[in-house]
Amino acid sequence: MIEKYLLFSPSGEISWIDLDRKPNYGPVYQGDPALSFDQIYAAVGCDCVEQVRTVLPGIVLVIDESGKIKDPPQCHNELASRLYYGYHVGMDDICGPAILMALRRSGPYGEEDWHPLDAADLARLSLYLGVCIPEI
Repeated sequence: MIEKYLLFSPSGEISWIDLDRKPNYGPVYQGDPALSFDQIYAAVGCDCVEQVRTVLPGIVLVIDESGKIKDPPQCHNELASRLYYGYHVGMDDICGPAILMALRRSGPYGEEDWHPLDAADLARLSLYLGVCIPEI
């Protein structure tokens, strides 16, 4: 199943990307539907991602774990950084592309998983950042 996710580029561009959720037969998922990490890696431009929480409850950023220490380092992402708590207290910023995801409880055991943003998430995001979110 194809799902739409929001991508913030360092250039300030906001766009929608398609990520595929399909059965995963790895040792953790055992056939449960999961997002394709290959697609996530391609969208973020890396081979190891990190999930960071934002100042908006229930919304996380998926980013390049080593974006700042690459040679050359990934570029500063102002929109994503404005969502990141560490940026507000002067500790850290976000470098490189960032995928925005809702962190929701799902599955048979109620575990947290990444999901597309819903209309309420998009409205909160638009109001907080003062930007228009493009239509899907």
